[in-house]
Amino acid sequence: MLETRSLADCTDAVRANPGSFVLLELTARNAAALLAWLAELDRLDPKARAAVAADRSMRSWEWVAREAGAVWFVTSPREVRPVAEMARRHLQAVPKPQRELVEELWDSLPWARY
Repeated sequence: MLETRSLADCTDAVRANPGSFVLLELTARNAAALLAWLAELDRLDPKARAAVAADRSMRSWEWVAREAGAVWFVTSPREVRPVAEMARRHLQAVPKPQRELVEELWDSLPWARY
């Protein structure tokens, strides 16, 4: 899991992690940029998916966000579980990138986890 603070940083993270699942926060202030970014996600990474979280006041934006490419739209903390399950299933289905033997060995060492 990686938190980014801008759409540019999110773009970099998606490029570095093919098949990402992204959760975007939609606000009145970032709506235009976020929807444009979401519409371009398929070109950036065809295997990546994105869900959108917004304040209840932004509920009317749901279908615009879905049309732009959001696989889920949530406006309540009680609706987060389906997003987490969707992300889990998506990430399990994405093939893991090939790694060098040295990287795999390093990650298997007990101190590599700290």
